[in-house]
Amino acid sequence: MENQYKEQAQKFCDKNGVKMSIELAKVQSAPLWAVEGSQYGLKYNIKIERADRKWDFSFWGSVHDKENRKKPTAYDVLACITKNETGSFQNFCDDYGYDTDSRKALETFLAVGKEWENCERLFGDVIEELQEIN
Repeated sequence: MENQYKEQAQKFCDKNGVKMSIELAKVQSAPLWAVEGSQYGLKYNIKIERADRKWDFSFWGSVHDKENRKKPTAYDVLACITKNETGSFQNFCDDYGYDTDSRKALETFLAVGKEWENCERLFGDVIEELQEIN
């Protein structure tokens, strides 16, 4: 089943001229969302290029992949990026269980919104096809 998902992502990339590089980051500090004492995966630098557009961002792999020394795939990255508009802050908080009076919730909302803008800029014409990768 895992190969089917990887294949789906690779077909999407091939069909739409998507080039992706996934490189282990040199600095592995704890992610902002990490709780003290919690485990987290490795940090990677992702670069996605399509036509004359590109998008660079950080990506945290899973704990399972870290333990098994497995590098993330195009599927892992494409399945995780924000592929839908965030909507209003109130709706975002309601949907994801955040308190609307929280600075952390607002920071998260703004970061997700920025991710959506980058995704739409790069994949706007094929966003529905990208949304099928999950």
